[in-house]
Amino acid sequence: MSAEQNGWFQSTDPQTGRTFYANRYTRTTQWDPPPGWVEPSSSSSSFRAPSTTSRQQSLEEDPLPEGWEEMKDPSSGRPFYIDHASKRTTWD
Repeated sequence: MSAEQNGWFQSTDPQTGRTFYANRYTRTTQWDPPPGWVEPSSSSSSFRAPSTTSRQQSLEEDPLPEGWEEMKDPSSGRPFYIDHASKRTTWD
C-alpha cells in the first residue's frame, strides 16, 4: 500500500517554504518522506496540495500560537492544526 493510501500527503510550510509530510489518520507530521512515498509527477492532474488558510489574517478569529498552522484536509475540507515545533497535528 502506498504512503498516500495510508493517509500521508505532502505540503509546504508557508513560513519557511520547506516541504513536510502529514498523516491525516495518525495526525502526525514529519520533515522526511514516509516509507513508500512516491513523488507526484508534475503532469499529474489528480494531485492537489492541501489548501492552507491563515487564521492570523482573519479578524474574526484569535491568532494561532507561534509555530502553529491551520490547514484543510483535502478529502473532507475539515480544518486541522499543525504544531511545527512538536511535529504534531490535531483536529481541535
